[in-house]
Amino acid sequence: MLLELHCHSSRHSKCSAAEPQDLIKQAIKKDLHGLIFTEHGYLWCKEEIEELRKQYGIDRHFLLLSAQEVDTDFGHVVVYGADKSLQGKYKVSDIRALYPDAALVWAHPLRKGAQPSDEKFTDKNIDAVEIFSLNHTIKENYLGLKTWHRLKFTAVCASDAHSADKAGAFPALFDHPVASIEETALEIKRGRCRPFYKETMLSGSRATVTEVVIGTKGQPEQRERIIIKKSEDDKTWKEAKNTALVIKDRLSANFADKNYRIPLIYEIDDSIRAIMEEGQRGQQLSKLLSHVGAASREKYFKLAAKWLAKLHSYKIKPNVNDNAAEQTENKRLKRYKQRFEENKTKHSALISYLIENIAKKENEIYFKRPQDFIFLHGDYHPGNIIIGQDDSKDPDSSFVSVIDFNNSINFVKEFDAGYFLAQYQSQFSDEKELLDSLTQDLFLKTYFDAQSVSQKELNDAMFFKLRAYLSIASFFHSMGMGESQKMDFIAADIEKTLSETKNVFEI
Repeated sequence: MLLELHCHSSRHSKCSAAEPQDLIKQAIKKDLHGLIFTEHGYLWCKEEIEELRKQYGIDRHFLLLSAQEVDTDFGHVVVYGADKSLQGKYKVSDIRALYPDAALVWAHPLRKGAQPSDEKFTDKNIDAVEIFSLNHTIKENYLGLKTWHRLKFTAVCASDAHSADKAGAFPALFDHPVASIEETALEIKRGRCRPFYKETMLSGSRATVTEVVIGTKGQPEQRERIIIKKSEDDKTWKEAKNTALVIKDRLSANFADKNYRIPLIYEIDDSIRAIMEEGQRGQQLSKLLSHVGAASREKYFKLAAKWLAKLHSYKIKPNVNDNAAEQTENKRLKRYKQRFEENKTKHSALISYLIENIAKKENEIYFKRPQDFIFLHGDYHPGNIIIGQDDSKDPDSSFVSVIDFNNSINFVKEFDAGYFLAQYQSQFSDEKELLDSLTQDLFLKTYFDAQSVSQKELNDAMFFKLRAYLSIASFFHSMGMGESQKMDFIAADIEKTLSETKNVFEI
């Protein structure tokens, strides 16, 4: 059973701008099963609630109850089960003595940067703690979650709504149905309730990545999605922080668009080496292309190309100019060469030829074209491209967003385009019909759009496609797939690209 445990109406809380009936309607839109008014020091009587129910035609199956938020020596505590309004300030121990069967829930304990002791979270007078609240920042909600995992007390969440649109945003899940405030209090005291949320560990090569999704979809089809990326060391944190600052300070405003988006950066926190950003709704392009009609997949494919062109059009210059990227790349190519020489396969000669020529051209680019270096995504492929719809019933509300800037680099723009082409070809190597209909020429034509494009730029996109194939081939080789069908496909496409692209290795 899903309940809104904490909200304020304008009828009895001066701080609220929400009419009670509007709070109820919003909770119903969010697919909740009930709502509990928790005014400051005021307890709705049963007759008043029944009158409200009749006046606005609230369905009998929707649970409507009353508790209250009380000012205490502990902070704000929501009391479920007192029989009168508790105005003024109380000691929590006194409330417990007066109402032993009531449930006492500590509200928004981390608000305004508070750092309570572990003893307060596990105090015997407190039956549960709100770990998620709209009265917390994103960081405070995250710290609430980690504290709950560590101390394992009974936790709930609640919107603490003071406006109608916020009601039901953070519902609590009860294991068993309740029909009264007494039953609600008992379930809280017995620990048979919890925040309604999902926590997922995601893959991340350079950080620990966690996605937290809170609440129901409901209407509108939105819920709180947060991505937390924690760096493991100082070097990784410095790089992640610099990238997050570029996104927050220089990109976010440009991508506040109906069709083209990036995740918002909520928090950049040095104290815990964490980036907290907006989670993206929708599906990965890599999963969509094989499961939608021809018109839709072409639309999504072109959206991906246009998003990349939009990123590059801003020509964001590097914050610092150093040769770290060049040094890292040279080490990486040497490692690839050693790997293929030590464990030869039928494709080793081709890969060695690529490595030698790619190393020469990249070193020339580093030397001759530093003025062309801009901020790039660095890992642009179908798995990092999210296609969504703001309204599931309206195809025109489609948008494209891109995630995982963890490998962002400062380099020439053709790198991202070539990287996408190689990853796209590799990921869909066993879907010939798809590759024949959504071609690399279609992507490049859409990407370059009406720009005046030189042959050199087209050549360089193909060059960086070959460079990306090196990374893919090296991965396959390390996994014992150096002579697999996928590797055969890559080798054949490398040969084709070399034969069709004149002067591909010229600067």
